[in-house]
This record gives sequence, C-alpha cells and structure tokens, in this order.
Amino acid sequence: MSEFNSTHENKVNSITHIDGFVWTTSDDATIKIWDAVKHERVASYADFHSSKVYGVAKVASTVWSFSWDRSIHVWDAKTLAHRERLPTTFHDDAVSGIVAHRNTKYQCWQAITSSLDRAIVAWLVNEAAS
Repeated sequence: MSEFNSTHENKVNSITHIDGFVWTTSDDATIKIWDAVKHERVASYADFHSSKVYGVAKVASTVWSFSWDRSIHVWDAKTLAHRERLPTTFHDDAVSGIVAHRNTKYQCWQAITSSLDRAIVAWLVNEAAS
C-alpha cells in the first residue's frame, strides 16, 4: 500500500481517474491532481471555486469541476490548465453532478449537470474548443 502525500485540508469529496491522473476534490475548495503511478501531486488549484468542490467529470478532451458555489470550471485534460468558467445562470444552487456522453443526434459531446435546485441542464459541447 502507498499513501498520497500533502492531500487536502478538509474532507475529500471525490476521487476520479482521468487519462493517467487522479483528480481529487474537497470541502477545502481545492482541486488536486496526482500522477496515478508515482502518487505525486502534479497540480493544485485553490483560486477557482469559492466553496467546497463536489467533483470532476471528463467531457470530451476537457475536465469539468463542479462546486457548492454553483460554478462549473473547465480544464484541459492533457495540460491540466484552466480554460474557462461556464455561466452560472442555469443553476440557482450548488452543482451536484456531471455526466457526459456522445450525443448521436447532434454528433457532438453533451454534458448534463444536476443541481440542488432540482434542475438538470444539458450542455452541447463545441468539440473544436474542447
């Protein structure tokens, strides 16, 4: 057994394996990314979400993070760089989940988000930008 060093300051809400990296999210409002083989942290982000981060999901070639603060942030899955913050006008409460799939009707990726406001929102993803 091997332990990851320098984890979170508060409880860990999710752990997700994406393309050789382990992404963790926490009540400390951070996202940490680890090399899945070496168990070494390769990135840590504390300046994007203002409250607990519930999780991440892979959407096409990006990773979307979602939070209690109602925000959704988009990250590059390969470079791990932050790309953008999506508009928060679609959810009136914390974003609680994201799933993604290839939409065969529109021939593109689609992300579906859920919220504590009971709303479910479908997003068509521009693959040229992802």
